[in-house]
Amino acid sequence: MANSQLTAYVTAQLDKGVSRDAIAQALIGAGWMQADVDAAVSEVVAQRATAATSPAASAPAQPVVEQSYAASSPAASTSSVTPASFFSTTGSTPVDGSIAIAPKKSMAWLFILVGVILAIGIVGGIVYAFFMGGSADLPTVTDQSSASQQLSTLQQERDQLQGQVSSLTTTVTDLENQLGIFKNSSEQTVPLTIRGTLSTTTANVYTLRTNRDIVLTVANATNAAVAAALSPLVGAEVELSGTHAPVSTLLTVTSVNGTAIQAPAPATP
Repeated sequence: MANSQLTAYVTAQLDKGVSRDAIAQALIGAGWMQADVDAAVSEVVAQRATAATSPAASAPAQPVVEQSYAASSPAASTSSVTPASFFSTTGSTPVDGSIAIAPKKSMAWLFILVGVILAIGIVGGIVYAFFMGGSADLPTVTDQSSASQQLSTLQQERDQLQGQVSSLTTTVTDLENQLGIFKNSSEQTVPLTIRGTLSTTTANVYTLRTNRDIVLTVANATNAAVAAALSPLVGAEVELSGTHAPVSTLLTVTSVNGTAIQAPAPATP
């Protein structure tokens, strides 16, 4: 259906004897689309043709139709339709009484606004890339720092584990030595190195108590060299090495804290 404002204008201009071509050119010049103008003209002409052929059409209506069609003849095409005579820039009724047709609003402002927004976005992206370009290597530096921290942590954990392994190894070795005291063997004597707290009695009997509460007695404590090596260490933790008979708590000491006991030199006459 054609625009009602256009059809009203076309009807009024046809009633005045203006040709369809002149009406169409005036409307297109005012900013209306060719398709809208053609639709309005066609609709008005069709309505008039229907009214002319209808039995119920009144007699006075016929001259109007004839006038409108006569206006489209070459003779009538000389009638001039000036847009300024029927378009009002203020929206008021035209001076000659015809229907005012408001021109369509331009959409140029919308394209300008879109262009401004795009320009702002592009400029903002360039500025962001410029200022952030210097920090492109930051992720790499951060990754290297994180890797260094992880490596340092792993090395600390490794050192702790190595310390624990060393401590456990010492504990296992000590336990094996202490258990070896009670181990049967076909040998008359077996080597033994063991740690514990050294103590003595009033009878100059030296004993060694281990951390497992195993008490060993120094079998050769009457030896002057052995007694001289042990005497200063009473009450301290010491490491004694020597031999003992399997399943026996008697230990013949040959070294104290890793130092071999030397037999005293004979007295000079």
